[in-house]
This record gives sequence, structure tokens and C-alpha cells, in this order.
Amino acid sequence: RVMRHLVTRITSDDEAIVPVPYLYPLPDGGVIAEWTHGDWEVSATIEPAPPFSVQLHAVNVVDGREVEKAISDATTDMGLYAFGRFWAQLDGATEGE
Repeated sequence: RVMRHLVTRITSDDEAIVPVPYLYPLPDGGVIAEWTHGDWEVSATIEPAPPFSVQLHAVNVVDGREVEKAISDATTDMGLYAFGRFWAQLDGATEGE
């Protein structure tokens, strides 16, 4: 439910931050979302229990750089903002190459 909420918000026409990810359920009830974004492979792992934290991880497949970010609550506007800043960081890194 939480991942659906997050994915709907980050991919909706009004707030489109990213394309729709591939989603994979985890045995503990969590979910992993994955994207390819330029030279970056990006994943978001959401915890299955409140406060529904999200662990973001990106790896640049060309130069091996990694970027990580933890979002304490993906259900809030601040969580959405933090996700957008993480994604924008990758855009900036991609454009500078």
C-alpha cells in the first residue's frame, strides 16, 4: 500500500519525478522498486512497517560511483521531496559527465 502510494505520486502526470519502476515484493512484506536512469541503476527498498522508511541506492554502471539516501517516512510530502532531490542529484551527475 505504501509503495503504491509513493509510486503513484512520483510517476503521476502532476508530479512526475520518475518513470514507472519495476516492482518486486520481498518475503518480509517490503517492496523493491528499480529503474535504469542514464548510466545509473537505481533501487528503492521500502520497509513493510511504520514509519515506512525507504532506502535509496544508485550505482553508476560506467564509473562505479554510488549514491545512497534514507528517507524516514515515504508517506509524507517531505519524503516525496527527499526522493525528488535524490533523483535530481542523479540528473545533475548524469548531465555533468
